[in-house]
Amino acid sequence: MLAGVVGALTGHTIGITGHRRWEEQAEMLTRRGAQVVHGPVMHTTLLHDSDATLRATEEVLAAGPDLVILTTGIGTRSWFAAAESAGLDGRLRAAGASATVLARGPKARSAAIGAGLEVDWQASGETSAEVLHHVAGLDVAGRRVAVQRDGGDPLLADGIRALGAEVVDVPVYRWHQPESATPAVRLIEAACAGRLDAVTFTCAYAVGNTFALAPDPDALRAALAGPALAVAVGPVCAAALRRHGVDRVVEPVRARLGAMVKALVAALEARHRLLRHDGAAVRWQGSALIDEVSGDVTTLTPSEVRVLDVLVDRSPAVVPKASLVDDGADTHAAEAAVARLRAKLGGLGTAVRTVPRRGYVCSLTVEPAAPVAA
Repeated sequence: MLAGVVGALTGHTIGITGHRRWEEQAEMLTRRGAQVVHGPVMHTTLLHDSDATLRATEEVLAAGPDLVILTTGIGTRSWFAAAESAGLDGRLRAAGASATVLARGPKARSAAIGAGLEVDWQASGETSAEVLHHVAGLDVAGRRVAVQRDGGDPLLADGIRALGAEVVDVPVYRWHQPESATPAVRLIEAACAGRLDAVTFTCAYAVGNTFALAPDPDALRAALAGPALAVAVGPVCAAALRRHGVDRVVEPVRARLGAMVKALVAALEARHRLLRHDGAAVRWQGSALIDEVSGDVTTLTPSEVRVLDVLVDRSPAVVPKASLVDDGADTHAAEAAVARLRAKLGGLGTAVRTVPRRGYVCSLTVEPAAPVAA
């Protein structure tokens, strides 16, 4: 047994698909005890001095917009940075001050305020669909609307154009597949092999890229419906997962990185169990067995986790040896796995008994474990 500091995510391995702020996310997870696998599935290119950004900015300034729509914080800041590089930031600020300014979410709102603009309306659910619905009620036919594009997605601008508005779509950054797909593919394969407890997504575009990069999209879909939780930063990202057939999605009430981590912790803690037998007790979370008295941590292998899960799930029924190994594997492998598991269970190991010529039966008392104090 190895002594360790126990956190809410001790024993869990989390896959991170994001590329921006992934270190911050990893720090929040590891601080709670998790192991992290990083496999960025996308890459963002900022267009601070891009001709496309400046051409769109000059088009916005040529006649002045009636409506300015800001979709992201990084996009808003990048737009003003590009304008500043060309000496257009003062004119852009003045144009925004005389227009009605809408923000898709709080990050865009905060960036707008930082740029000196007053925001007239913010979408409560932080989605482009809400923005489009709100704009549809403003009678924008024939009016000039500037839309800060979210990455490479012009759908919001196209939707507003369909309402009869004169739209200027302002690109400020682009999304691409990662420069190297190897880390992303490794993450996907780890999820499919049952080695990840959760996979986090912080962008809808990342969801599409993940499935595009997956060697077997159906296997990934099955993994996210089974051992690995799909965790979305907000409703747009969650909707993208559901479009790809992932029905079980963990998402926070508010689309924030910290809130996403808290939602992930709550979802995994709901799986934690307390195992008792003959006066001994251990907390089982992920691949970790934590002694309730000493706090010592014992780590199980993925095969040992699977064996314990089957024994506990089928208790008090007798579990045949063949049910504890992969199809076609020798049942001696089950005997070895159970022997290792008994040793790691320590005083609780006697609760796993051999039933001659039939298999094993588990008499552990199992109850939900209380959350670990933050």
